[in-house]
Amino acid sequence: MRRASRVVQFGLSVTVLVAASASVARAQDNPIKTAALAGDQLRGSTFHNAIEPPSALSQAVTQALAAARTGATKDDRAFLKEIATVYGAHGNTLVWLNGDQKNPRAQAIAVRMASAVRDGLDRNDYPLPERVAVSFVPSDTNEIGGGNLNSRAEFDVAFSLSVVRYVTHLASGRLRPASISRIITQTPERPEVSDIFQRLTTAQDIETAFSSFQPPHKQYALLKGALAKMLDATGPQKVRIPAGPLLRPGAANWRVALLRQRLGFVSRSQSSDPGLNALRGSTGGFTRPVYDDDIADAVRRIQATAGLVADGIIGPKTLAVLNGGTRSETISAIRLNMERWRWMPRDLGSFHIRVNIPEFHLRVIHNGRPVHETRVVVGKTTNKTPVFSDEMEHMIVNPYWNVPVSILRNEMLPALRRNPRGYVAKRGYEVLAISGGRARKVDPGSVNWSRASASRYRIRQRPGDRNALGRIKFIFPNKHSVYLHDTPSKSLFSRDSRAFSHGCVRVQNPFDLAEALLVSEPKWNGAQVRKMAGGKQRRIKLDEKIPVHLSYFTLTADDRGGLSTFPDIYGYDARMRKALGL
Repeated sequence: MRRASRVVQFGLSVTVLVAASASVARAQDNPIKTAALAGDQLRGSTFHNAIEPPSALSQAVTQALAAARTGATKDDRAFLKEIATVYGAHGNTLVWLNGDQKNPRAQAIAVRMASAVRDGLDRNDYPLPERVAVSFVPSDTNEIGGGNLNSRAEFDVAFSLSVVRYVTHLASGRLRPASISRIITQTPERPEVSDIFQRLTTAQDIETAFSSFQPPHKQYALLKGALAKMLDATGPQKVRIPAGPLLRPGAANWRVALLRQRLGFVSRSQSSDPGLNALRGSTGGFTRPVYDDDIADAVRRIQATAGLVADGIIGPKTLAVLNGGTRSETISAIRLNMERWRWMPRDLGSFHIRVNIPEFHLRVIHNGRPVHETRVVVGKTTNKTPVFSDEMEHMIVNPYWNVPVSILRNEMLPALRRNPRGYVAKRGYEVLAISGGRARKVDPGSVNWSRASASRYRIRQRPGDRNALGRIKFIFPNKHSVYLHDTPSKSLFSRDSRAFSHGCVRVQNPFDLAEALLVSEPKWNGAQVRKMAGGKQRRIKLDEKIPVHLSYFTLTADDRGGLSTFPDIYGYDARMRKALGL
């Protein structure tokens, strides 16, 4: 004889609004709207499940969890271990079913997850079971609730696994940063599985619950909006400007008609005929359009945003920025950069420094707004600047430059072997011999550089005009031994592409940066630091540490929906596309 059913809650004890199922079914036109509607029906509600008997259900859930681990990936096995803990803490009750049907909350979640593409994710990575498999087993225990107990447990576990995988990817990304490069040492903040269950099973609105897991940064939201716009776009793609000779302001050229179209100065219908005639070589009274001041000003703004020299001259680099990619290429680029934002710390700091390596640009951000910006030089492709976050602790004015062992071994030893005293004197270097953990200055001519070990000697450059670090460096201790610093090589900042360093970040206006960073320091200010330049080495300890983020974004979005692209100087986009199957 069947035992009487009893209700076991998973979450807050409230009434299930079964009308949510019907509401979801009526709102198929818009998946986001559908999820929101289902969430509205779930306000103040959670789900409950008939359990008969508890021991049989517990055994079925345990078996389903074990079966799911068979053949699972390493990540899924880790998820299942945490999922099992959550189930166990709630008596191994089912989470997503009422009888053998998805409860309203599960229906709303399924609708929300169907729009994974709008999160820059792949819906196929998160398969959800549609229904409980029917099994005709002549057992009272297995027939309770309208479906086989084992099948119901398998459904619930499979649903949970896909939900946890989806939310984890939404929050912290599909890829491990180090899988793209060993010098990307970011540590994405992954949500606890128990927290995923807690939020999704108690939230009054499903869309709000999912949104709480995604990165909170404004740039992520702008990219997500740009992605939605691209996905919803209809009609022909924007006109592309073909390659050709340099276009300079004031020039008359048939490609200017296409340039005007691309920038939106005239509608396609107004200018397509002259442009097409020009492309076909038809003259027929057609006057070649002039690259006027209005167009040149628009191009200069685009160049400045892209980190190019804002001269209005359209060469290959500016042309690439103007044309952008195809719609599918742009969608792919947006998805890659949304993934990178998932790797960033959730809290960047209300006052922080952000370097975007592909943009060759540094910004000091205060309460979401840039208060200082400057050009930077980053690591060349053979000495890449690492991607990570840390905290600035101090500045050093008039620094010594301690030459890295790799530079001594690979670049300096041949010159030292030829003319040790002359090489050292010309560059303001000092040679230190290391013995017993102590360093002492030695005459470079007294060292047999043909047999000397780079690990037994250290070379440093004295403070001065020739010092490779310039007059100031900014220290945020890290395992990569990189920092921000001044440089005597100022001419490099005028170039569009600025990947020339050995990995550290050279700053164009370092004392302006120091002034911006010291604005709230009680003991120091920019004027004091500038006066120190040219003297002995001085250390300025910061009362408040400043977060520093060395980041890698090849595409950014602005408030008006515009996109700016930057060169993939280290090839990380290509690696991520391959890893993500884009």
